[in-house]
Amino acid sequence: MAELPLAAIKRLASVKGKGFRVGEDAVELIGKATEIWVQKLAEGGFIFAIHAGRRTLKAVDVMAVLDQSDIKIPAEKPKVVAKKKK
Repeated sequence: MAELPLAAIKRLASVKGKGFRVGEDAVELIGKATEIWVQKLAEGGFIFAIHAGRRTLKAVDVMAVLDQSDIKIPAEKPKVVAKKKK
């Protein structure tokens, strides 16, 4: 059973305004493939984290894995959300 919400996968996989639809079997398969990809990405990132002497996966570790792949994501600084004072 998929851990990711299928409605979100369907929304991301849909091509808006083009008249295409995504079948439920395709949504489930995309979900499973995404879960496997995320697990492999995290596993690779943990190798970099351990090499850096950490047990916490950070964005820099994930970017290192992505740099070794054919997937390129522009680096952005993480957004820091300040807690509101009561």
